[in-house]
Amino acid sequence: MNKGDNKMTEKKQKESFIPNTFDLNEFKDKGYLQEANRRFFHPLGLALSVRLDEKDDKVKEIFVMEVLDDPEGFCFGYKNRTTKQNLVSMNKKKFIDEEMFKRKDARIKMFGSMIEEIVIKIDIK
Repeated sequence: MNKGDNKMTEKKQKESFIPNTFDLNEFKDKGYLQEANRRFFHPLGLALSVRLDEKDDKVKEIFVMEVLDDPEGFCFGYKNRTTKQNLVSMNKKKFIDEEMFKRKDARIKMFGSMIEEIVIKIDIK
């Protein structure tokens, strides 16, 4: 197989790539929900929220809440929470920071930044 064939195979693999679904309980419990809210949604006046099943405390649904007219947006109120609650939140933050760090080099190599820029291609013929 020559190099051209290998590139075509890689391209086909990427095109047929189907990501897995992620368990909503794990999304909440590991800190993805907390950090998505704290870092992105809350400052914008939005919050990803979950409704838990009354029987087993599992995530039943996820929805978006908004306070778009509030200049402060949402907050967790860490100053008013117990030390134990804040330690749980800190551990979730730490886990997400570590996950971000694992991907840092690859994303910077691919995009020049952790955040993918929106690129407009202008085709000149």
